[in-house]
Amino acid sequence: MCLVAITVLVAVVASCAPVAAPPAGDRLTGTIKMVSSFPRTGAARTYTDTLASAIRVALEDVNNRVGGATLTYVDLDDATVSRGN
Repeated sequence: MCLVAITVLVAVVASCAPVAAPPAGDRLTGTIKMVSSFPRTGAARTYTDTLASAIRVALEDVNNRVGGATLTYVDLDDATVSRGN
């Protein structure tokens, strides 16, 4: 299941890569919030630390911008320490 999540995440982040600018009337503006909810504690943390880091690097590569919009990233945790997953 983690492999599927990684594949989907890579596809989403790759879609943020710079492309030719659209016509001025079609430019994005405002803020686009990207949210992940990986298990950030427990056994999967090693993998999800890497994923969260990759997202941050990809956003930095495009200066947290796409078109005229600013990209933000919120890293949530869907695991609990007591359950370990």
